[in-house]
Amino acid sequence: MQKTTIKLLALALCLTLVLSLAACGGSGNSSTAGSGSSTVSTPEEPSSAADTSDDEQSSSGLMSTVEEFLQTDEFATMYDEMKESVKDSGMSIEVTGEGSMMIYRFTYDNFDELGVEPEVLGAALEEAADELEESMCSVASALATLGIPDPVVRVIYDTPDGTELLSRDFTAN
Repeated sequence: MQKTTIKLLALALCLTLVLSLAACGGSGNSSTAGSGSSTVSTPEEPSSAADTSDDEQSSSGLMSTVEEFLQTDEFATMYDEMKESVKDSGMSIEVTGEGSMMIYRFTYDNFDELGVEPEVLGAALEEAADELEESMCSVASALATLGIPDPVVRVIYDTPDGTELLSRDFTAN
């Protein structure tokens, strides 16, 4: 059951990525390829509490944090597909977890070449985020079915210098 839920979550995450790229497409010059760089946040030194939650996960089949989900083989496969899909978009993606929060950070690597003011792009992204709400809430719901309490999906779009264009939180339905 848990593997099926993880696969459904992976599918929902891929769908969300595709929708977010479609919503943001065409807003600038597409002749420059992005770096496609990305990272997954993982604990560097597991604590005894983390070891206990791993034991709890294996006995109950549930996860207590997003970080646990990010370490699964299913997520790794899906994440590779996500990185590949943004490779030529001029954006990079980073997916991290903090407790019950899954954070997608999309960075416009070629922002300076877009020739758009941050406020203008931010407003366009705000409209696109409205269209993504149902999908992102579904991702949060899927995290809840894995046992993650009160999951939140945060989507952040920013520029290479760290200027935040949009940050939006989505919760389970």
